[in-house]
Amino acid sequence: MFKPGQVLNKRYLIVEQLAIGGQSIVYLAKDQNMFDRRVVLKAFRLGPGTPTEYDAALRQFETSARMLAQLSHPGIAQVLDYFTVNGIPVLVIEYVPGETLEQKLKLAPMGLPEEQVLDIAEQLCDVLAYLHSQNPPIIYRDLTPGNVIVMPDGKVKLIDFGIARTFKIGKATDTEPLGTTGYAAPEQHGKGQTGPYSDVYSLGVTLLRAVTGYDPSQTPFMLPRADKVHGDLKAVSPALANAIAKATELEVSKRFQTIAEFREALRSGRRRRAANGGVRRYMPLIGTLMLTLLVAALLGGGVVLMVGSATGVIVRPTPTLAPFFDITPPATAPSTSPPN
Repeated sequence: MFKPGQVLNKRYLIVEQLAIGGQSIVYLAKDQNMFDRRVVLKAFRLGPGTPTEYDAALRQFETSARMLAQLSHPGIAQVLDYFTVNGIPVLVIEYVPGETLEQKLKLAPMGLPEEQVLDIAEQLCDVLAYLHSQNPPIIYRDLTPGNVIVMPDGKVKLIDFGIARTFKIGKATDTEPLGTTGYAAPEQHGKGQTGPYSDVYSLGVTLLRAVTGYDPSQTPFMLPRADKVHGDLKAVSPALANAIAKATELEVSKRFQTIAEFREALRSGRRRRAANGGVRRYMPLIGTLMLTLLVAALLGGGVVLMVGSATGVIVRPTPTLAPFFDITPPATAPSTSPPN
């Protein structure tokens, strides 16, 4: 569509093509009006149609671009500008350094560590809660590992709002089924109206993929439990597996209805896991101390604590504990012999 070296809108210098999809082509470019700052250009294919249909599509694009440009959240790649070139609508988006979650998972076929996945989940919950809080709510509808950028500092951003839409109260179904196979909720396939619960489903599937590496496109709507994918080869906490299972229920009524509910389940499980981990961490020390106290009590002697230090072992006596058994010898009986 466009070539490296081409300047669009008298401002954006095309550097290279980054990706190509069914509806758009993505380019890396330099903003010559902003000291060659790197930006991303997303050029959309509107497809064949009548002039009336084309004009309607162009108006819809402009409406969506205006809506996205008004969003401001650290977890969302900012929409900076939009224009048309020879009838082709182009969106200018903030350049986000890093790699997609999809790219990271290619190097981790059994999934990422659970703590890292929970960190990513917390951030994605925050972004989706922000979108759902808009008036009317914005439903992302295409949350996949390929649409999540993980930056070098561990922060994440959503980068593609190609099919984001506002939630229309009272509408029974969406106009058209959209979304990525395996990640899109059942209601996105002509079975009902999408809502916040649809993003709950996609987030649940994304977390399943992130923590296990399992590709949901292999078995759409027939997902395994996260803690059963690898069995003993990789443990996934029951709390996380339960939360993902509830988030990916096929029936909307059985799912978490809001991102807030899903996030609380994830946080609760994380707190329990951390508490259990803390107890397990100190169990050897507690066991040693209890054994020492018991032996000391039985012998009736002093307790000696051995404290490790950088230079060696410090031996420090502590006060004698009362023994369990009285082993004090009886006092000598007074003499009954008559005095001399």
